[in-house]
Amino acid sequence: MWKEQWEQLQERFDAFWQRKGHIVSMWNGYVQTDQVTCPNPEKHLVDIAERMRAIERSGAWEQFYTDAELVASHQRNAICHGHYPGDFIPFAYCDWGTVTLAPMLGAQQHFSKETVWYTHEQTALSPEDDRPLILHDDDRWFTTLQDLARVGTAWAKGKYLCGLPAVCGGLDVLAELRGTSELCMDLVLEPDWVKQKLQEIDAVNRKAYNTLYEIMREEDGSVFHAFFMFWARGRAALIQCDFAALISEEMFREFAVPWIRAEASRLDYSLYHVDGPDALRTVDALLEIEELDCIEFTPGPQVPQGGDEQWYPLYRKIKEAGKCVQVVQVQPNEVESLLNAIGTDGVYVMF
Repeated sequence: MWKEQWEQLQERFDAFWQRKGHIVSMWNGYVQTDQVTCPNPEKHLVDIAERMRAIERSGAWEQFYTDAELVASHQRNAICHGHYPGDFIPFAYCDWGTVTLAPMLGAQQHFSKETVWYTHEQTALSPEDDRPLILHDDDRWFTTLQDLARVGTAWAKGKYLCGLPAVCGGLDVLAELRGTSELCMDLVLEPDWVKQKLQEIDAVNRKAYNTLYEIMREEDGSVFHAFFMFWARGRAALIQCDFAALISEEMFREFAVPWIRAEASRLDYSLYHVDGPDALRTVDALLEIEELDCIEFTPGPQVPQGGDEQWYPLYRKIKEAGKCVQVVQVQPNEVESLLNAIGTDGVYVMF
């Protein structure tokens, strides 16, 4: 309905995951237009202007991120002003970030117009003041995320895709519960405690993912992931460890690789996000994880962007290891040179 040739697009993603095809899309997901592009707009657009003005006046930004009907209507309004040629996918977000497990386990959550962030001082976790990390069925943030997923999926049904939330686990979540500096010290002074907490977080991650997958999967078992915009027939998820920029390759192998491998082994398709040049030292370890399907590298603002030729050897290395590669922040005039240099099979280009 809101995009033609859905079946052909899904087949292109099938070929990409099989390292036999490529995807070319755009980072924000659509070409914005002033015109309404969806069919029967009077049935699909919801006037959210008054509600947004009320939030602006009151500063109640939590509602902007967690009111399921408001989120769904806001997302659909944006989708209705997009044009989706080629491999572009009309999709909606239904969550507010990639560390959403942290508030489920006790981190304090703060909302603003621009972003969401966390603090840990009021419920500090430490080896001396320890507690088991368990995801309770009635946890407020867990049930809120389920509501967002359920409503977003219902609104999207038969029209566009609703993106599976990024419930990533690992050191990123533990850092929000413990504190980043404190966790850096714990890796040296309390390694066994850190590993125990990571096992508990992994169990939480597994429970959260399975719950959301059952809510959001299509009839064929496929899901779309909003962050990094990938689609796959089966259990698929984003995996990341932004904390990796702070530690050595040896520590990454000891503390991060075991849970990354465990997560990837449970999934049919997985994409790992390498965040910034300081995390490039982790790539060799990632390439040794046979269960991992795809690696994405976000260069960050301090170095040349993803389409620059200096990154060609990295992309070739990933492909030679038998994995797919997602290349982001590519200028349109760089796409042809990039594909000529690294080949097209198993390549996902975000220009």
